Amino acid sequence: MGLIDISGPIRDGMWYYGEPYLDMPVHPVRVKEVDFPPPYTGRIYTQELEMCVQTGSYLETAAHAIKGREEIDDVPLERSWMVPAVVIHTPKGPLEKVTLAEAKADLAAQGLTIEKGDAVLFHTGWDSAYHDPQRYLTQMPYIAGDLMHWVMDHEPGIIGCDTPRADSPTDPQHFFERFFSTQILLLGCVTNLGAVPRGGPKTRLCALPLPIDGACASPVRVVLVTP
Repeated sequence: MGLIDISGPIRDGMWYYGEPYLDMPVHPVRVKEVDFPPPYTGRIYTQELEMCVQTGSYLETAAHAIKGREEIDDVPLERSWMVPAVVIHTPKGPLEKVTLAEAKADLAAQGLTIEKGDAVLFHTGWDSAYHDPQRYLTQMPYIAGDLMHWVMDHEPGIIGCDTPRADSPTDPQHFFERFFSTQILLLGCVTNLGAVPRGGPKTRLCALPLPIDGACASPVRVVLVTP
């Protein structure tokens, strides 16, 4: 058994879904040392963390788009613990589309199929831009509509990718309306999928969210367990 960490790191000044990168009312990520007064100065240390719940690698429910849907603290732990995972390897450059034909070809080459309840992860290699906010958030590859619908037809439990958006703002594929009508969880902004062995037995995904009361999402430490 081995472990592959596919989490995106959280750090002060990292990318976030707000200005100047995107026109959304989201504040910058802030990690700041607390300034303790005497007699604690130099004796104890801690940090303050300020960020949106969709920061780094995160798990998201349909409550992101539909008020009243399941919130992140209501998600049973078994839905994101040791879930069989299929990684679709389709390397892409800026603004390129991952197509259905490419995904099917990669799965066939790996000898893998998507089963109900699986986690399906798209590996484009875009995590290489993770520390370049402007490029990462505006030039990312995206998933073709027919591919996303084909994956949803298989009723996976989780769909994730190594991009900050699955759809394109300039070539919208219009699959999120259906996505958020399902019980599928969205796993955002994973990294290091290139380290996942191709073919063979499926890895197992572990991505436990924080029990944040009333939130639609939570940052997660995402690990793939290899056989």
